[in-house]
Amino acid sequence: MKSGGSIRGRLLLWIFLSGAVMVILLDFVLLHEFKTVAFHSVNNVLHSKLQIMKGLIHAHGNYIEVEIAEVARGEYSIPNSGHYYQVFIDGNSYLTSPSLQPSLFNLISDTPESYDAETQEWLYRTTGPNKEPLLVLRNDFMIQDKEVSIRIAETLKGTVEMLAKLERYFYLLTPIFILLIGLIGYLISSHALRPLTIFADALQCITHRNLEARIASNGFASELNVFAERFNDLLERLQTAFEAEKDLIANAAHELKTPLAVIQAECDIALIKERTGEEYAESLREVRTVTDNMLRQVNGMLTLARIDADILSTTFQPISLNQCLDNAIQLVAPLATEQNIRIVQGKRDEVALLGDKDALTEAMTNLLENAVNYNRPEGSVIVSLQHCDEQIKLTVQDTGIGIPEEELDRVFHKFYRSEAVKNIKGTGLGLSITKAIVLAHHGDITVHNVESGGVCFTIMLPRLNLG
Repeated sequence: MKSGGSIRGRLLLWIFLSGAVMVILLDFVLLHEFKTVAFHSVNNVLHSKLQIMKGLIHAHGNYIEVEIAEVARGEYSIPNSGHYYQVFIDGNSYLTSPSLQPSLFNLISDTPESYDAETQEWLYRTTGPNKEPLLVLRNDFMIQDKEVSIRIAETLKGTVEMLAKLERYFYLLTPIFILLIGLIGYLISSHALRPLTIFADALQCITHRNLEARIASNGFASELNVFAERFNDLLERLQTAFEAEKDLIANAAHELKTPLAVIQAECDIALIKERTGEEYAESLREVRTVTDNMLRQVNGMLTLARIDADILSTTFQPISLNQCLDNAIQLVAPLATEQNIRIVQGKRDEVALLGDKDALTEAMTNLLENAVNYNRPEGSVIVSLQHCDEQIKLTVQDTGIGIPEEELDRVFHKFYRSEAVKNIKGTGLGLSITKAIVLAHHGDITVHNVESGGVCFTIMLPRLNLG
């Protein structure tokens, strides 16, 4: 799978692109607003001058008079000044500003830029006699049954030049602002991602040799503090797992060392000198007994590894726990008969659950074997299986020697065996395997001493509702 690129690169790219788009959009908006304001200002000037011009036109009977002295001076007296007016009466030219040269120059174009029907005003954008851009306002109205048309023109040359200059400034400054945004984005991304670099350096310092080390969860930004806490939790779990694996290896090596030494000693003794057939057979029987115990230990460790790898959960299906219990009792019955132990079945409800039939049978077999092996002569094992609300309750109680109270919490540890029962055959893995199987089935197992003697193991498992 290809890498998605660096976070810094992507962050810088997004800052740069978003900043560039914002600057360009801002340039367009500002230029549009400047143009709107500039042309609106000229338009206001035209309207003001139009009102002044209309105020200078008077009617005397059938005669219309314009106070020429008031308008034929200033900017209107300079030829081609860019400030013009024309007055038409009944379609004939009546008055033209001295600034308009030639005087018959048409200030309006064929197509108006806008029209206001309420005020009878047209707005044109055209070219003046001096090739300058003009904004022309035309107003038609009636006086004494005569149609009067006033045309006021203002040059746009200064406005256009100012807007062009402003546009050049924008074109010049826009790349500078974009480059500045890129630089600021680089600084921001570098500063924002610096905690990640520090966090990565802290992670690099942790190896399998110092899993006890932890990352200070309050030394980073609040977002990274969550990662630090989660990573510390992961380290905690890894450390526990590594320590458990080391303990397993150490205990396995210790437990297997003794039987291997016995096998080696038996072989050495058998090879020192010629032996009778019976003596060789006795040595082989001893070796067979020791290897059987070793095989049980190895199989137990493989079962634990299978459970730890979560392979067990892939085989879950609806099963009858009663069948598992019957199979376990049948497997342990010869051992119980040999040791004169009675297996008594108490209350038995018909119960079902989702699980692995072989694994649950193994768990029950381990409990029953322990109950037989650690029982008193002519003792008994009482087994019950019943519904308990939405759970299944399985109890295995013996009449044996019990477990010291201070050791109750350790009986499920791998290879743990009490000093009081070291002389009894066992691998120290049975109860740890049983607990692992129960936990894999989302259940729980507990143990307590019985006042009358012996111990009672209780397994609680989720019940399968068959409707």
